[in-house]
Amino acid sequence: MHNIFKKNKVIIRGIQRSGTNFLEKILSELDTKIINKGNIERNKAEHKHFRIQDNKSSIFMDKQYFNSIYVQNIQELNLKSYNKKNIKNILIIKDPVNWVLSINRWAKKCNWISKDKNLTDDYDLMSKYLFEWDCFHLKWLQFSKDKEYLLILQWENLITNFHENLKKITNFLGVKNPNINLQISDFKNINLSENSKILEKEKINIEISDKIYNLVEFKNFRKIY
Repeated sequence: MHNIFKKNKVIIRGIQRSGTNFLEKILSELDTKIINKGNIERNKAEHKHFRIQDNKSSIFMDKQYFNSIYVQNIQELNLKSYNKKNIKNILIIKDPVNWVLSINRWAKKCNWISKDKNLTDDYDLMSKYLFEWDCFHLKWLQFSKDKEYLLILQWENLITNFHENLKKITNFLGVKNPNINLQISDFKNINLSENSKILEKEKINIEISDKIYNLVEFKNFRKIY
């Protein structure tokens, strides 16, 4: 049995419906300890969905994430989270069109929007969701120069280029003797029905997808639509 105190430690980050659960499952198969797992108050800096952005008025989806914590770099965020500077973070992002489709289903499940409503049918409402997504990721973009303590992955790339991204993760964390034989199909507890068929998912018309892309300033992702 591995000594848990000798495992590589990491904090996972990402807004809802970006693949944080899948990332957790991958890291659990490596010699890695995720230190921000479990029941954490949603307005705490250590929460995986913590709203890092300076523009707190952008927090719209769920007010439980509202906070008054402001940080200027990743080490300061680490201090606010766990009183230590030198902890590695992995942020997972998702193409905003893909994310809108996913958060739309999640918003209905959480009763954030009515079950007969779709974000893509309500431009003003969709804009508020995307503004929150954008502010969140633009702040992370400010931290992205710190390659030692922050690795940014894209969900779509993780699914379609799994082993390439697995190598990025193990190199970033310094995992010794990584399980390089892992396959996406090994993760039985993750619903991959939509993940494994990204390009065959429900379609969204080009006009709506263009509106979504035009609504966001954060552009550090690979377009799927």
